[in-house]
Amino acid sequence: MMWAMAEAEGIAGLDTREQVARFFAGLELVDPGLVQVHQWRPGPGDSAPEGTVSAHGAVARKPGA
Repeated sequence: MMWAMAEAEGIAGLDTREQVARFFAGLELVDPGLVQVHQWRPGPGDSAPEGTVSAHGAVARKPGA
């Protein structure tokens, strides 16, 4: 989604962590929270050097749900 919006705007790149965080305002983040996507429940042997993956992701729910 972010890439499609960036291409439509004529810009290249992914959103920063802070830019992605605004989509989760008012929601309860599920562990491990907002992290680089390669850090979300990695499998055995999965690794990527810190800072080499710039996409961020999270799962959240409505408070009290």
